[in-house]
Amino acid sequence: MTKPLNLHEHFTPIPGDPDGAMHLSMPATLLVIADCIGSDDSTPEGQQRAKAVITEFVAMLRKIHWPQAEYLETWLLRGNPDARRLLPALVKAVDAVGQEAVGRMINRLMEGN
Repeated sequence: MTKPLNLHEHFTPIPGDPDGAMHLSMPATLLVIADCIGSDDSTPEGQQRAKAVITEFVAMLRKIHWPQAEYLETWLLRGNPDARRLLPALVKAVDAVGQEAVGRMINRLMEGN
């Protein structure tokens, strides 16, 4: 039996931040990035970088033959991702690839390198 999803494990308020900023887990970061792909609030460059991050993340999953790679690709690239549906799968996928590897990839692609 899996434990129920607790969004507070992935989206944690930063104590004392006047703007209500949040600490995000790596799976939550990927979810937020995926949400930028089709968002009217994102610039075309931001949408392109977000899509590149998700595409590269899926490539990392395929490299290790992750069984849910296509599932995640479909749901992350379609825009407006559902946290309750995707976070449990993203937690497992990020752990399989490695938090550090995913973080380095995100930094590299979001910086445009």
